[in-house]
Amino acid sequence: GIVSEYNGEVCDDGINDGSYGHCGIGCTSWGPRCGDGIVDAGKEECDNGAANKDGKYGGCTTSCTWGPRCGDGIVQEGDNEECDEGANNGRPGSGCTVACRMIVN
Repeated sequence: GIVSEYNGEVCDDGINDGSYGHCGIGCTSWGPRCGDGIVDAGKEECDNGAANKDGKYGGCTTSCTWGPRCGDGIVQEGDNEECDEGANNGRPGSGCTVACRMIVN
């Protein structure tokens, strides 16, 4: 579509209006998208709006996926993780707590 500012449009994506990542229905606002602060089920893992930042430990990325964090199965030594067994953290026999610390017996 063509944006008609005279009619109050801020965007116009034609047949895509109202769908994820495009202009909202009515073209007077943006539709659901990564960065709007609302987690869209099936499209996003997280959405912290303007606080989305790539590479931030424990945060949400600019593509609305979780960044490096305890529980992702990758040891982030620079962020004080001692271990990381993903979904097995804290389970019997894993040796790693839910806070990514080694279990000391």
